[in-house]
Amino acid sequence: MGRVSGISAGFLAVLCAAVLCWAGAGQAQEPKCEFGEDYCWSLKKCLAWDKDCPEVTLPDIASGKDARNASPAAAARPGKPAPDGAGPSSGPGKSPEAASIEWILAGNGLFMSRREVTVGQYRSCVKAGQCSEPRTGGFCSWTPAEKPVPEQAPVNCVTQAQASAFCKWVGGRIPSAREWEDEAGLRGTYPWGSAPPDCSRALYGWKSADQWGCAQQIQNLSGCSRHNGDSAAGICDLAGGVAEWTSTILPDLQVATKGGSWRSPPEELKSSTHVPLFPGLANERVGIRCVRGSR
Repeated sequence: MGRVSGISAGFLAVLCAAVLCWAGAGQAQEPKCEFGEDYCWSLKKCLAWDKDCPEVTLPDIASGKDARNASPAAAARPGKPAPDGAGPSSGPGKSPEAASIEWILAGNGLFMSRREVTVGQYRSCVKAGQCSEPRTGGFCSWTPAEKPVPEQAPVNCVTQAQASAFCKWVGGRIPSAREWEDEAGLRGTYPWGSAPPDCSRALYGWKSADQWGCAQQIQNLSGCSRHNGDSAAGICDLAGGVAEWTSTILPDLQVATKGGSWRSPPEELKSSTHVPLFPGLANERVGIRCVRGSR
């Protein structure tokens, strides 16, 4: 993108849109936006970050793609659950368990699942015939139905295609690396801010049987157990637990996984860090988080 007097053209476009958005707002504390309040909020976020924000552009506003024409989800605000009617709808292959996903409005305007997908949630998709079973054995959290099942453990040992199939079943998709990072990096280096990781914030650091770090085996993990590590919107385990598939393909045809895992060193928990993985591999470190909304 070109530069104009040291200021990016994308920033100027956002600034112009913000001026339009605030026109007629007067001195009100909460601007009334003629293009939809959700656009006003997104523009304020982009301006505060002082960086390009291609998700919010003048053509989008001019086309009428705003909160007035959006789904009921547009009525929510960051950190709030999706209102009634904004969750996954019923239909072929759906089941009541699909609605157990708790959608939270993230800082980038997308809805993100509050927690990493659990064994129990993924099992519902398998029972509905919309997902294939994950790999088993080793440190995989999936177990056959006839054995004791850690239903609240995050599911792992799934390929990128399996992650995509689950998210599609619940009415969403896997996020891009940038979409993921927009929420995880909102407070600083880590989802919770700039303080270094510790066991009150993330489950990470397993090395060997006698060096457990903050996490035990994946089968014994329980999601959303480290609330000091929640993101600005209240989303759990964006760092640690299991890493999460994204839709971002890297130059070597591997895929960016984000967030680090129960086996990660602290460096992998940084919101800007990704770990490459070939999409067809079902790795014990990697699981699923879904988003809903426009790219």
